Amino acid sequence: MFQYLKFMLSSRIFQKKLDKIKEITKDEKEYLAKIVESRFQFIYGKCIGMGYILDPRYLGTGMDREVLMNAEDSLFCFSNEDGTTKEEKKEKIYTQYTEFKISA
Repeated sequence: MFQYLKFMLSSRIFQKKLDKIKEITKDEKEYLAKIVESRFQFIYGKCIGMGYILDPRYLGTGMDREVLMNAEDSLFCFSNEDGTTKEEKKEKIYTQYTEFKISA
């Protein structure tokens, strides 16, 4: 199983188990959940998301909807060397991405 799916599954399981613990306060639970989310963001990164949506074996299958949308947005808004993006370039990347997904 792809590492992303393993992590998302384990973080959901973690959250459910965390909710069952009565010995720690709500603030402590929120803090622990925040740390897990922070580690996910650190480990995950934009490149892994883009790689997962561009891998013909996966095409983003099983990704959380919000994470998928963020990965696609990162792909479409991939900047030029000077850090800018243009609508024409975004549209061209979107068209190529759509053709790729259909053909894969």
